[in-house]
Amino acid sequence: VVIGLMALHPANSGHVLVIPKEHITTLHDAPELATHIFFIGMRLARVLCDLLARNSYAYLLHEGDTFHRETPHVHLHIIPRHIDDHVQLDRRASEASRDELDRIGQQLRQAYQLYWSTRKTLPNKYLLQASHQ
Repeated sequence: VVIGLMALHPANSGHVLVIPKEHITTLHDAPELATHIFFIGMRLARVLCDLLARNSYAYLLHEGDTFHRETPHVHLHIIPRHIDDHVQLDRRASEASRDELDRIGQQLRQAYQLYWSTRKTLPNKYLLQASHQ
């Protein structure tokens, strides 16, 4: 129903998008998807906080075609936060390297499966050495 993707222009290390697999411009078109988007978003946020050793994150829901014309498709940003990170969503921000996106994405996928199959805190070996951007 939904898919999680690493943000190409991350506001912070670990920035993830949750996107419905079917194209919808606004949740008014498919309100039942809101539950799935936020359910997976909350699960990803929980794992990201453990994985990146953070205790805070931001959710930002984009929908419609006026505010964010580049992506006229409902999507939820999950942005891990840390003190004084000065987060800004800007498509002109530097693009993350493919290696970094793949590395964090793979570790997130493994940690997500481990965490939600056992519902336990992640062992230290799964914690990432996050770069503070």
